[in-house]
Amino acid sequence: MTETTFKIRMPAEVRTMCLVEQSMASWFMSSAETPISRAEFQASGSVEVDASSEFTATGDSFWDNEESRWFRPFNVVRAADGTGVLVISVKGSLYADLTGQFGNWATGYPYVTAAVKRGVSDTTIKAIVLDINSPGGMVRGCSECGDAIAEAAKIKPVIAYAQDTAASAAYWLAAQSTELHVSNTGEVGSIGVITGHWDESEWLKQMGIKYTPLFAGERKADMSPYLPINDEAKAAMQKRLNAVYSEFISAVARGRGMNGDDIRNTQAAMFASQESVRIGLADRVSTRAEVMSAAFGAQLETQAETETDNDQGQDMTDKSEDTTKAITPEAITPAQPVAPKVTAEQPDAGAIEAAVYKRVGDILACDEAKGREALANKLAFTTKLSFDEVKGLLAAAPVAAPTNAHINPFETVMMSTPNPDVGAGGQPGEESDVLAAYRAAQI
Repeated sequence: MTETTFKIRMPAEVRTMCLVEQSMASWFMSSAETPISRAEFQASGSVEVDASSEFTATGDSFWDNEESRWFRPFNVVRAADGTGVLVISVKGSLYADLTGQFGNWATGYPYVTAAVKRGVSDTTIKAIVLDINSPGGMVRGCSECGDAIAEAAKIKPVIAYAQDTAASAAYWLAAQSTELHVSNTGEVGSIGVITGHWDESEWLKQMGIKYTPLFAGERKADMSPYLPINDEAKAAMQKRLNAVYSEFISAVARGRGMNGDDIRNTQAAMFASQESVRIGLADRVSTRAEVMSAAFGAQLETQAETETDNDQGQDMTDKSEDTTKAITPEAITPAQPVAPKVTAEQPDAGAIEAAVYKRVGDILACDEAKGREALANKLAFTTKLSFDEVKGLLAAAPVAAPTNAHINPFETVMMSTPNPDVGAGGQPGEESDVLAAYRAAQI
């Protein structure tokens, strides 16, 4: 397969209106225009699909095209009985026209939608996990992707996991799941919409340039960067923002079963793990292992079984003038978490999950994995080989030379760009060997 270098180009419309947590704006912007080679993408820890991997044709060119499979992963963690949990990475900036998942850089709404729909139609998949670490993204495409997740949650359990950050557009998607878990150091929220006007008129004046607009239609020059914004243009843009904000509020209210006013009272703030659970934006604080255990274990109630009528959640009118009161602990009514429905199969499911994790832990801890960590991760998470079979393959494989490839372009940009303090989600907590292995494998 030929070497590929690509750039993620940021659409001009993101300067018009965004669903992005502003303290993480530099993270959002740094995903674009950085040349990324396929080798660097692999080094970032994203799961690679190649010709030697097990592959079953789906009859859908979106998934079957060999040249695009490497950036359209379909990662299923399987138990010994063949049942599995689909893990969909929702990481980096979220874009409307991006049809793949590019590690920590960016994820496309069309990719998430296609992966969710495929997961629902695959009878061997019992649950879907959305593995989220994103500051948000574009307005366009977010609602449709959220609707696809909500529809999937009516059929199979969908667990959203904010391993670090699920902000703005990413939270819109997460809120449509059956359950929303957050890591101990994670954070969620930023339920709001933002835009701005770039006024370059003073700069042009200093450069000795005078801009004279010629147009037909009184509002044609609204939001022009070469002219100061007038009151009419500002009011028109605010009306558009309010409409998207109301849709955002309604989507979260439906997905979380919350009161619309309680969501507005969050004032688009971010909330750390424990606080997010207390006010109803998340269901529980969990480790990655606990999320996978929930997915493999007890059958969760689907959204179809737990939907309730919520007239405030359905309200699409503009209520922005009602959001002036500050958020207080008393101002928000906590939503009741969706309790798992325990079935008679729970003990067997727990035994299966325990066996899966024991196998993974044994593989990653064995002496043969030393110096062959990447191969060990791949064999542990993407094959059904027994522990002894994997040991034999590792023993026969060459030891990898030391490399600094784990420092990817995204990390380089972030290390060289001063960022504001992002709160609880900025530093990962301590993890066990198995959890560290999952993070390294980027499932």
